[in-house]
Amino acid sequence: MKRFLILTTFFAFAAVCKAQLIVQSGATLFGNTNAVITVQNANVINNGTIDMGNVGAALRLNGNTSATISGTGTTTINLLEIDKPATNITILQSINVNGQVNFINGQINLDKKVIYLTSNASLVNETENNRAFTTDTGYIQISNTINNQNNLNLGNLGAIISTPNNLGVVTIRRGHKPQILQGVTTGINRYYDVYPTNNSFTNNNLVFNYFDAELGIHTEGGLNLYKSADTGVTFSNQTRDGINTSQNLITKNNIGFSRWTAANSAILPLKLLSYDAKLINNTVINKWQTTNEVNVNRYEVERSSTGIGFGYVGNTIAKNNNLTNNYTFTDYATMPGISYYRLKMIDNNGTFSYSNIVKINIETNTPKINAWPNPTTNYLTIYSPTTQKFVVYDIGGKQVHNGIFIAGYNTLSVKSWAAGVYIISTNTNGTIRFVKD
Repeated sequence: MKRFLILTTFFAFAAVCKAQLIVQSGATLFGNTNAVITVQNANVINNGTIDMGNVGAALRLNGNTSATISGTGTTTINLLEIDKPATNITILQSINVNGQVNFINGQINLDKKVIYLTSNASLVNETENNRAFTTDTGYIQISNTINNQNNLNLGNLGAIISTPNNLGVVTIRRGHKPQILQGVTTGINRYYDVYPTNNSFTNNNLVFNYFDAELGIHTEGGLNLYKSADTGVTFSNQTRDGINTSQNLITKNNIGFSRWTAANSAILPLKLLSYDAKLINNTVINKWQTTNEVNVNRYEVERSSTGIGFGYVGNTIAKNNNLTNNYTFTDYATMPGISYYRLKMIDNNGTFSYSNIVKINIETNTPKINAWPNPTTNYLTIYSPTTQKFVVYDIGGKQVHNGIFIAGYNTLSVKSWAAGVYIISTNTNGTIRFVKD
């Protein structure tokens, strides 16, 4: 025999539960119009049926401790209200919502489950601190017909669609598990699946909404949209047509629909296979090997005397291909004592990463002159331990310049010189090579 608990309201009826609300297998909790159940600091366990889908029927979860909705039954709610300051509820059972999910205070952890919104249902009062989230596979879903509409935000999920087309029934899913992009890096903590019945059109517009709390490692101003046509297996950078960081909106026009997420465009598939530096004849030879170069701009060699604060030495332009590439950069302006070298890898958007650090010990009893930047284009700064005469030769041994260095820092203009390798020779402090670009 089926068991029913019927909540009926002719005026205002409310039930408050301060222990666990349990609906056993075979039982039904039925809420008539405007019936309200408040569950305070307790869990909801439904192994039967919760049918509170009528207009005005509400399930309110409040209090100051976390709670769960779980069980093996079917849960349908018109209004789900969350009022749990500084804590959250976890959905351990997929639920159906006919009206609203109202974030008064607190958050909903979707975990691995789904909140199914009916066609006219929506999320309300979502903010940075009061919102749905998960690091797992849970999501929120809504389906409805879209036909020649502008700025339509189904369910307030944040995927705002404008289209001149009849897309038929469109299913939108909002998930929060970071998507793996290009095999190594993840996007922000939000993605949208947009799947129309009629998905042959490519003149649709999408505005992608997000929260700052979902950015993770990404810089907001550098966000672009990434598209996956295979449900998240692979992604391609679609750039963007606009971004409003104050309202957390990214715009992309003239698209077809599938899975979309956001990330900094500097995400690179670059693989640094090796990096090393060796001392040869008082010069430091930097060598590195890469593969899968995409959107890489350049490599910069950096040097430090402490291993903490690094300075620029020189750069090499990236080849940008998917072959195995070998690079060499020579630091002619070495410094006596311990030096630390590393490689800075920079992409086209300015984002960068570093290699391992290599320690070099340059032993010398005689102070050497130093020159930087090397290579240079216009001017060379030379440090001379003493006041002394110098001569500059080209690589063929022809004298091109001479003068006197004072003890300390000197500036040499090479702007009008031909590109090539030059050697500065001094009376007492040795020689040094530099490259004029």
